[in-house]
Amino acid sequence: MKKLIIIGNGFDLSHGLPTSYRDFIVWLVKKEFREMNAEEPRKKRRKQFPLFSCSINRTIKDFDAYVEKDIYEIMKACQIKQHFDVGFPGSSYGTIRESTTQPLSIKTDSIFGGELILNSCGDWVDIEDTYYNCLRVILHESKKGRQYNKQKAVEELNTQLNYLRENLKQYLLDLPQDTYIDAYREIITKPVDHSLLFTAFNKSTPYNHHASDIYVLNFNYTNTVAQYVDIPNVSINQIHGSITDEHNPMIFGYGDELDDDFEEMEKESVDGFLKHVKSLWYLRTKNYHDLLRFIESQTYQVQIIGHSCGRSDRTLLNMIFEHENCNSIDIFYRMRDDGTDNFNEICEDISRQFRDKQKLRKRVLPKNSMNVLPQYKAQGDEKLEVAI
Repeated sequence: MKKLIIIGNGFDLSHGLPTSYRDFIVWLVKKEFREMNAEEPRKKRRKQFPLFSCSINRTIKDFDAYVEKDIYEIMKACQIKQHFDVGFPGSSYGTIRESTTQPLSIKTDSIFGGELILNSCGDWVDIEDTYYNCLRVILHESKKGRQYNKQKAVEELNTQLNYLRENLKQYLLDLPQDTYIDAYREIITKPVDHSLLFTAFNKSTPYNHHASDIYVLNFNYTNTVAQYVDIPNVSINQIHGSITDEHNPMIFGYGDELDDDFEEMEKESVDGFLKHVKSLWYLRTKNYHDLLRFIESQTYQVQIIGHSCGRSDRTLLNMIFEHENCNSIDIFYRMRDDGTDNFNEICEDISRQFRDKQKLRKRVLPKNSMNVLPQYKAQGDEKLEVAI
């Protein structure tokens, strides 16, 4: 039996890489403030970006140090106040005297920008889910009985997503790429343990010598996993593209074509609703068809390593999980500092990918205490590998 390993952002996080949703959004806000200050230092000003506007309300002596230390206070203020016009306590765009005006503030009038900042401690998949939810709002807005320019709203939303994608690429390119955990090589290259399986697999299925025994479906834009699979019988599919390969562009959008609203979007005469549908982007490379060839070749076990199995990849995951060649699904999970883990959360999201719940119950393997994700930790300048 072959292995189909699904790699998600939790894999990069376990390597100590700051690839969380919050890390990226905070970096983006810092970047825009710094660029503003570099253009015209010692001036009060406000600049509009696609997702939000930034204001520098007074001169700051050591601007870079201030932004590095205090910018996250803006994010925390967003979460506390639960509205989109936020800043440090007492901040204003000029109605408060200079002596009491806080140095920096951020404002967003868009639902997309507001939700991204308000939820700046969420999971990576939230960006794509939030984008799709905003499309749904636009789709149904005209039903409220008032004039509404759906075309303009969709265009603005797609401009905002493009802005995020371009900045995400820049952010990921600057991340360190030198972390390594020995335990992952064993996890990835180890054959399927048939003694753990409940349902029998078809041993008579012809073996396809042209297909890999281990197939890594990498949903990350980074290629951290490549350092563990430099052996002949392993293939890597960068299904969502790469930050370093211009022939495999980043796919950043939504992939839930099973949602009821998707059919309505397909019928819309407004351009742009389908601009970032992942299935259409898959047609730009051979990655999707390479995956199809693998899952059609022989019985396989799915191993989930660091992927949340969220709604933004629902169409693709449903095809993999419910395919007749899928024998079982083995979940690797993360242990938290308080002793809890995220196994149940992953199970809940996997359940949403199944239409046939009988297949769900047969294929998802019981929780395995050996399936805890190894973690990479650094102490000062000394790097420490920890396999939990």
